[in-house]
Amino acid sequence: MNYMFSLNPNNGLMRLTVTSTSRPTEHRPGARPSAEAQAERQLPTEVRNFGVTVQKSLSAPLMLIALHSPRETHDATFLANYAYINIIDQLTRVRGIASVTVFGAGQYAMRCWVRPDVLAKLNITIPEVVDALRNRTP
Repeated sequence: MNYMFSLNPNNGLMRLTVTSTSRPTEHRPGARPSAEAQAERQLPTEVRNFGVTVQKSLSAPLMLIALHSPRETHDATFLANYAYINIIDQLTRVRGIASVTVFGAGQYAMRCWVRPDVLAKLNITIPEVVDALRNRTP
């Protein structure tokens, strides 16, 4: 590792960037695992289950795409959410694209308020509520 820094936008996400000059790993049985695989294996299970992504990528952007609302009927948050829903998934499926970053406005979010007294009467625990939200079907 040569350098490390993190970005913590105010949207509940954290991005840790580690710069290194490691040589490519051979992909043969018994070969030493890549630095990314080694780093991911050392993370606690709770962290991995929460949604950590470890990936190798270059830091220079290949392409920038600007979304705008011609009649200004949609704000930056709407356009960012449009990109998250309709563009990012398709772009990351293209071979050779490691990541897609949306600059500017944040994502829409949802906050769930629970009443512990009502949950206790219904014999429902917070982990059960979290599991129900994670396993929801669209």
